[in-house]
Amino acid sequence: MKRHIALFFITFATLSYAEDVPVYKKFAGEYLIYGGGLGDPELPKNSDRKLSIFFDEEISKALFESMAKKNQHDACLPNSKDQYRRSGDLECIHYHAGPYSCSIGLDLMHGKTILGSIC
Repeated sequence: MKRHIALFFITFATLSYAEDVPVYKKFAGEYLIYGGGLGDPELPKNSDRKLSIFFDEEISKALFESMAKKNQHDACLPNSKDQYRRSGDLECIHYHAGPYSCSIGLDLMHGKTILGSIC
């Protein structure tokens, strides 16, 4: 009997622990590999390659809600009710109508983050 009780608590502790540990999740989105600037992209070159990533709405919502809740403003927002958050080069918008959008960029030649979107 004691063995069954011990086994129950070990199993319960393991299951509880598994739910409290972050796990990798799949996500979707779109990306663009380009050269030049996002306002006037061109074909990438060996000396000029950048990556722009737009995340799907599910991960965008998770990112937005995980970011610091600062009063930030972006001149590109179409409506004053839209909410904008930025952390480094990660930008997220929660449109007042509901959808979320996040983007980030990467300078592939230098391994540094850059903005992934423009107005």
